[in-house]
Amino acid sequence: MTSVAFGPDGRILATAVLASLTEHTAAVQAVAFHPDGDTLATGSMDGSVRLWDTATGKARAPLATGFSGVFSLAYSPDGRTLAVVGGDGAGRLLDVTTPPDPDKTIQQICRTFGRDLTEEERAAYLPDGSDASVCP
Repeated sequence: MTSVAFGPDGRILATAVLASLTEHTAAVQAVAFHPDGDTLATGSMDGSVRLWDTATGKARAPLATGFSGVFSLAYSPDGRTLAVVGGDGAGRLLDVTTPPDPDKTIQQICRTFGRDLTEEERAAYLPDGSDASVCP
């Protein structure tokens, strides 16, 4: 990890020391706390951004960035937008007020990683428990 961030109340520091956030498939390069402190965003060299519940440590569905790697993250002061910068220096603004669409998430996983979902991913993103292949 090449980034650290204090939570808004100054009591939590996001680093790779105390807890391991293992949902990414490559190194975490960026971290940012939501202004309310309840969510931590992590950006990885796998091109994904994940939002984590700081109370439980549980990950939510990844956010598609379109980048091959994420190098920097920052929340807007109102917490509604997450700025993401990729390795080529391009930036994107992600609306984080609505949960990601599971179908779009699955399609992004297929495009990004070129593989089907693991059992754990299937349980997280396919609430009906379907075991059908989702990637072409």
